Parts: sequence; C-alpha cells; structure tokens
Amino acid sequence: FIVQFSIFSNQFLIAQLLKTINADSIEGMRASKEILANEIGVVFNSSKNAKRSDIKNYDQEGDPQLVATEGTVEGGIFHFRAAHFEWLLRISSKLGLGFNDVGKRKHGTAATLFSVTNLLAFMEAKSIKLHKQLVMQLKTGQPQASGMSLSKD
Repeated sequence: FIVQFSIFSNQFLIAQLLKTINADSIEGMRASKEILANEIGVVFNSSKNAKRSDIKNYDQEGDPQLVATEGTVEGGIFHFRAAHFEWLLRISSKLGLGFNDVGKRKHGTAATLFSVTNLLAFMEAKSIKLHKQLVMQLKTGQPQASGMSLSKD
C-alpha cells in the first residue's frame, strides 16, 4: 500500500499544478496553490497548531512545527521534512524501502497507474481545451464560445 500511495502522492503534485494553472478564478488558483504548497512542504499557519509542549506522544502525533491540517500557507515556512512524500519516505524506511523503491511510476500496479493516468488526463484535458480555444482565437481573431479572450478587457 505505501508504495502505491507514494506513487499517487508524487503524481498528485503534477495534477495539482495542472489544476492551479487551469483555475477559472484567482480564488480557485489560490486554493489550489495552498494545497500544492502544503504537499511540497509549506506548513499551514493556524492559531490552532499545537505547541511542542502540548504533544504527549511525539512519535505518533508528529512534530507540530511540520504538521498542521488547518490554516493557510500564507507566511508559512517550508521544510523538506514537511513534504508529504518525505513523510511517506520515512514510513517506507521503517519497512526496509528506500528512496528508489517508492514514488516512481515503474513500481505502480495496473490499478494505481490506471488511476493516476486518468487523473492526469482529466487535468490535462482542461489544459488542452484551453489551449485549443486560445489558438482558435488567435487564428480567427474572434473570442470562442467560452467567452475567453486574449484581450486585456
């Protein structure tokens, strides 16, 4: 399970970037960036984040400087160790697996590869649709049915 989840985790970064790029509003883009930034290691800022002294079982509950589930990444601090893949890598090491044993598509089962391929295809389809609309607008000089326009107004 951990190997398959690590593959999904890495492929999710690509999908989340595509979602960010293809957002239909600045609010949507920012929400997508929040998720992406947290995935790669920017810790959420929240007044609810625990302090080290509040943690009773540090190994099980995690380092409060690296783990938060609420808040915003605005003003957050990046830590390599806070990245979701690095967390999975630490778990994997307890199972005798190393960096080259996890996260790579080559280790994926048919079901995992099917899932991540379709996730990426879905996000890419949005990008391709946008690209085609903009190319058509450049060729014809006319806005497409979506109402998108290359003009500044």
